[in-house]
Amino acid sequence: MSVRTHRWQAPPPELELSAQARAELLGLTTAAEPALAARTVERLTDWLHRG
Repeated sequence: MSVRTHRWQAPPPELELSAQARAELLGLTTAAEPALAARTVERLTDWLHRG
């Protein structure tokens, strides 16, 4: 018997950032990468690149 699970995740909110703020947040995400799960870094980076 196999059980499938699915975790629903709400989409992230739209970002309204200046180019400078976006670049700073991407830099902070990169700096924090060793302390974060790979999936967290991926989601943050994707989110920041969307705007």
